[in-house]
Amino acid sequence: MQQQPSRTVTQQRPENPADINIEEVLRATEDDLRKFRHQIEEAEPGLQKAARVSQALQQVRRLVTNKFITDYVIPLMNSPLGFMTDKSKGQFYSADELREPVCECLIRGFSIVGNEFNVITGRFYGAQAGYRRLVRELPGLTDLQELAGEPVFSQAGGSASVRYIVRCKINGKSWALTNENGEQGRKFTIRVNAGMGPDAVIGKAARKALKAAYEELTGTTITDMDEPEAAPADSSSPLTPGRINLTGRKPTPAPQPQPAPQADPDDPETQAEQPDDDKPISPDELDRLADIEGMEQQLANSIEEVTTILGLQKVGGDLKKFAGMLGEQRHEALMTRWRQRYSELNKK
Repeated sequence: MQQQPSRTVTQQRPENPADINIEEVLRATEDDLRKFRHQIEEAEPGLQKAARVSQALQQVRRLVTNKFITDYVIPLMNSPLGFMTDKSKGQFYSADELREPVCECLIRGFSIVGNEFNVITGRFYGAQAGYRRLVRELPGLTDLQELAGEPVFSQAGGSASVRYIVRCKINGKSWALTNENGEQGRKFTIRVNAGMGPDAVIGKAARKALKAAYEELTGTTITDMDEPEAAPADSSSPLTPGRINLTGRKPTPAPQPQPAPQADPDDPETQAEQPDDDKPISPDELDRLADIEGMEQQLANSIEEVTTILGLQKVGGDLKKFAGMLGEQRHEALMTRWRQRYSELNKK
């Protein structure tokens, strides 16, 4: 009997977890984290929330090993493309030190890239870019706008206050970050470190405002590390509570000392909080824009709520009276809706 030639058999090695495509692992982990974040948000305070957070933390710790941090996270440290830390140039956190801040970053929904978080004194610190993205990606949110007032530096030095407006639409309904009187804009007090200029102050105010907006819109609270700041500023303004200012008032801005020199470009925390390139808006202009927005909303509500032709005619008089303040575009949009409403009431 003729012997069959032998065949070379190539044995397939068992799959090594280390050989799994890291992108697939990351994608699956992100899907799991999204589910956990939703479960955490929906959980009742107390033991249920604690259990959800524990599950999420255990899940992300399985991925965020020291090897993962060494291979993928440490190369991003102290780079604007990755994340900034408070370590001096040439110094780095170890993999052990980075593990918990990175876990918290992922659980809270921030990204390791894009300068969305910092590591300060070894702890997680959500940065301006991270809060801005979280706000922008909220379901149903459109037309996000940010308006920054000019920093007002304290005469004694060491702090500055900035009025900052964050407003948007949620499922088509207008929303704005307001002060205690319900008026658009909130004042934030910023500790001014040596070398911090107006741009850095505005950047920190933007971060505080976006964080406050995110927490109000989601009903959650993100506890920061104990960042030393000046005492909170009085967020109230001279406007009568509950009423829109239609007088075109011009508030007197607080006197300003000469600003400190521009921030040190090697300061990683300052780099992490760079503001937009838009020129800051003066306090007078910020008040004017907030008043116009409030007036527009008040008139729009009046058009919708009026139930008689006589009442609608009165609203039409107000539209004519404040046409100059509203501007052509806002006035015409309101008039279009006024005409539609008039037609609706006239048919009844």
